[in-house]
Amino acid sequence: MWDVKKMMRKYTIILLSLLILLALPSAVAASTVVISPTTVNTGQSIGIAFTGLENNDVVRVTITSTNIVHQTGVDWYNLTSFNMPFSLANGQLQVTGTNVNQMRAEVEKGGTLVTYTRTGGPDLTLTENHPFNAGTYAIRVGGQVTNPAQPVGVDLTFEGIAQNVGAGNHNLVFTVSGARSANINVQVLINEVLEANQNIAIVTGGGGGGGGGGGGAAPAPVGPPAAPTVTSIETTTLAVDTTTGALANTYVVETPTETAQLRLPAGTVAQDAAGNTLSSVSINDIPSENVPSQSEGAAFSFAGSAVVGSPAGATFSPAITLTFKLTPEQILHMEATGEVPSVQRYNAETGEWEHVPTTYNLVTGTVSAQVDHFSIFAVFYQPVATDVTPPTTPVVSVPATTAVPPTSEVPAEPAPFPWMYVFIGVVIILLIAGGAYYYTKK
Repeated sequence: MWDVKKMMRKYTIILLSLLILLALPSAVAASTVVISPTTVNTGQSIGIAFTGLENNDVVRVTITSTNIVHQTGVDWYNLTSFNMPFSLANGQLQVTGTNVNQMRAEVEKGGTLVTYTRTGGPDLTLTENHPFNAGTYAIRVGGQVTNPAQPVGVDLTFEGIAQNVGAGNHNLVFTVSGARSANINVQVLINEVLEANQNIAIVTGGGGGGGGGGGGAAPAPVGPPAAPTVTSIETTTLAVDTTTGALANTYVVETPTETAQLRLPAGTVAQDAAGNTLSSVSINDIPSENVPSQSEGAAFSFAGSAVVGSPAGATFSPAITLTFKLTPEQILHMEATGEVPSVQRYNAETGEWEHVPTTYNLVTGTVSAQVDHFSIFAVFYQPVATDVTPPTTPVVSVPATTAVPPTSEVPAEPAPFPWMYVFIGVVIILLIAGGAYYYTKK
């Protein structure tokens, strides 16, 4: 005879083990944080990459700075182009200064400046509630040094509850400037758990520089790290390499409706109308009723998407990329009429719309153009030119417009048969049958 009790115990253990194994994939998912690089020249960027962050996670970032040697005539320790990829509800800012008095912290976003001050010393702590919405900030902290013969330290902590966290990875990027050298430590805690702890040396690019006795030499500068990409909505503050005058980072700026974006690669020279280096750029949607009309009898018609870049008259060398996201209605219109999208800029002097070389892809629903100066830009429907011979590949072309052929669809492979669930079902049936047998014979 079977020992039903032993069988029940045995199958129960097997069933519990299988259920635990099935639960493991969801249990192992967790946030990870990577901070890089470990050495930067002053004016270069540091990135904090978040993976697996979720809404309502409590995030705390602490940047501890020691042995700060300021640039001549500068008493500020700056975190410029401080890009927040998500919002922090109940945000709090704390700054602690060592060997400083009359400490001040300035937080600027979108032209709005908030200043916090503390007096006393030689060591000060400033704690303020401050909202941190997604976007680009400029944070300046510093004050009067109490004793120039002693090292200066500034610690910056900001924390809050993560909000508006979209899918994928999120990069928080900031640029340190105002110091010839410093040692900093960056710590990131998520839900009170330390996820990353990285020491970073800020050094002066180029050799030379004597300076005070004792101690080993500062770490030798390494090759510049890959320029991070800073993503913002509507406006972004630009960090510029002071030696070349070009952008130190790559910037992606989207309109408030996220229907269009600008991409400014690192190395781009961005200047205002007077030839001065740009400190920020913006891109905004234009309501259809405010879009200048095209000339009577024009062969093209407005498609419904228009933006304006600012400051007016800004120039870019090389040209930067403007990309529009096509709506389903716009794509259906073009498929039905055979028309193609054309990006055009408005010439305020002539009152005419001018075609800009355009690339589009109806599969991804995007249309892009290279622009070398700011203006009003819009998407128009344009008939296919009759004198253009279609190539052998399925690409539709108009003058100065290139279509990207749609990728062929690969049939999805059938899902594998769920043997694991069948096995679990069999085990459950055996347990039920064993229990019935046991109670029948009891």
